[in-house]
Amino acid sequence: MSGFQGIAVAALLAGAAASGPYLGQTPPGVTPEPFAVAAIAPDHSVPVFAPDRVEVYWAQRTGADGIRRIHHSYFSRRGWSPPQIASFSGRWDGDCPLITPDGRQLIFNSSRPLAAEGGSRRERLWTVSRTGSGWSSPRALPVEINGDHLHWQASVDTVGNVYFGADRFGGQGRDDIFVCRRTGAGYRAAQSLAPPINTACHESTPFVSPDGDYLLFVRTCYGVDTPDVPTGLLVSFRLPDGAWSVPVAVPLAGVQADDAVCPTVTPDSRFLFFLVLNQDRRQIYWVDASVVHDQDPRP
Repeated sequence: MSGFQGIAVAALLAGAAASGPYLGQTPPGVTPEPFAVAAIAPDHSVPVFAPDRVEVYWAQRTGADGIRRIHHSYFSRRGWSPPQIASFSGRWDGDCPLITPDGRQLIFNSSRPLAAEGGSRRERLWTVSRTGSGWSSPRALPVEINGDHLHWQASVDTVGNVYFGADRFGGQGRDDIFVCRRTGAGYRAAQSLAPPINTACHESTPFVSPDGDYLLFVRTCYGVDTPDVPTGLLVSFRLPDGAWSVPVAVPLAGVQADDAVCPTVTPDSRFLFFLVLNQDRRQIYWVDASVVHDQDPRP
């Protein structure tokens, strides 16, 4: 973060003291609006808020080494604190933070070395837990999740099931949405979600609602022989028999749907965040979450 940007960020966050949650930004309606342009540099993910909405975490590149690290800010009577690099993200890279629905764990992507595999480095999911003095040291999630390739944003529901995008054995096509279901002893083997979620196209960056009631994800199709399926930012709802409904596009007025990635709904279910990412620009947007909930086909 440059000195100029650091001053701008600190000033914006300090000025948010009276406005409270969401960095003091004016809430959007059903038309997506850029979020906190002067405070958070759009990079490779969206900001995520803790359940009490007094902490926010995001990833962006910093320093001369250009490594992507996780930053955070917290809210107090004096307003939002100046952004700092999270304690677990100083030396090594960090990306796509997510906070579990109970607020007790933070999960993030990192290619830091894994001692258990001889210091090998590739993208894995790591987790830290809250302690009396902050966050614990990072540990890699189990092999059922990290034993093969995964990429970009992951998501967790209240019972601990982990959803992520990956190109691994058992998939329907290119990258699929996989889930590792939590059991009393750990996790079951990763499973590719059945159609209509996964197709021969590329499905990625999932967000599952805390109660597992709906799933947001992104689908992109390439080539002339791709199936006739909706693309862009999609939502599917859990049906009474446990299956997923046919995904439908989330209406994003004024935004090219195929450029929207990394959907996340805030803990109070009020707002949808997403990232517009293409060759020309990167921008974080937020919009009233009714654009998601109104697509529910169930009675």
